[in-house]
Amino acid sequence: TGASGYFQSDSRTYYNVNFTGTGTNSFNSGNSTFHDVYFAGNASISGSASYNNLTLATSKTTSLSVR
Repeated sequence: TGASGYFQSDSRTYYNVNFTGTGTNSFNSGNSTFHDVYFAGNASISGSASYNNLTLATSKTTSLSVR
């Protein structure tokens, strides 16, 4: 919650990660597995991960850098 969020992960499994900030939210993952990830604002996504559900807000800017 707030204007922007930041999340960095290692090789783990995560459930229900929500970025509710309306600014740019940074998400960096390393060989992780995610059940549900939601971005309400702009998203900067990087790293190596697998997602069950990745939801991106409409009319926002998303940057993807995957390995």
